[in-house]
Amino acid sequence: MSHGRGAISCGMACAFLATAVSAQTVEFRIVERQGQGYMPWPPQGTVLYDNQLNYAVQSRVVGGSGFGLRSFAFSIAATCERDTWGTLDRLIVSNFDGTPVSNQNQGVNSEVGRGGLASQFCGIAEVSPGANGWLNASGDEYENNVSAQDIGGIRGLAEGVPLIRAVDHDEDGIPDTSSLNGMVGVVPEGATAPLERGVAEMLFGADGNWVDVYRFRYTKTGFGSCPAQVEFRVVPVGMPTLFGTIERAGGVWRARSVEAAAVRAGSVAVTLCTSGSTCVADHDGSGEVNSNDLFQFINDWFSGCSGAGGFWCSTRTTDLDCNGRLTAEDLFAYLAHWFAGC
Repeated sequence: MSHGRGAISCGMACAFLATAVSAQTVEFRIVERQGQGYMPWPPQGTVLYDNQLNYAVQSRVVGGSGFGLRSFAFSIAATCERDTWGTLDRLIVSNFDGTPVSNQNQGVNSEVGRGGLASQFCGIAEVSPGANGWLNASGDEYENNVSAQDIGGIRGLAEGVPLIRAVDHDEDGIPDTSSLNGMVGVVPEGATAPLERGVAEMLFGADGNWVDVYRFRYTKTGFGSCPAQVEFRVVPVGMPTLFGTIERAGGVWRARSVEAAAVRAGSVAVTLCTSGSTCVADHDGSGEVNSNDLFQFINDWFSGCSGAGGFWCSTRTTDLDCNGRLTAEDLFAYLAHWFAGC
């Protein structure tokens, strides 16, 4: 898919949740996989853009050797992007055999084990589908925030069928690295097998290798601001766990848990549209700050222009504090910017 020059400007802004690194640290980041942009309204000349942003949440384990990611929980959120401003979908992430899908395949898929959570982390989702994430919805113990595009309640776990699928290539039900591999009969409780290094790196983020743990799409609907910035952030919940050994317990192959020492997470900001002023006071996007900006802002504020999707504002949102409500604070904040000239 091709786009006009300057269609998108993408930057990483990592907000770390921990400053010290000791033992194994789990890092999460979010990336836009295909550099897709948004078609501004009204269209600018003959340059066309599409309104789909394809994302992947990636993770890796650093500060150790041979340990892969076992479990995690996080939410994904774009603040100041109300539910009505776009739609979220899960994207295909794993093939039928559990191997990663290439970046070229960005089809929508919500089947547990195929779309959303990567197959190897579906140990909870296969029993509780809500672990594959609630898309702008509430469920389990997660409550949706209507003032943000969010996917909540995502819980990954390498256990049971998803785990054995990843480490048992000869499909005998036993990890390939086990001394019991190929054995006919009941596998004894307490049997163990090391996590194969190549598998650990390719599927579980070992040794600092980034792996896709979740994929999703954001389809942006109309908005009245140009340029506009969409920033999705990964918000970890609790501490992830790691593993380097697989063990037989309770009749199921499980990853032997080791708690990570620290967790870090970041965000990605994607700027949509190719031109326009970034100055808040320049409400009409003309490149100059004058009385027209003030009158237009006040008119939009009284008209209830709180942003995109369903509100075809003449220019930009008047919800300056991004809380989903238009109050006097938004008006006073704009006046401060206008008098300051930006």
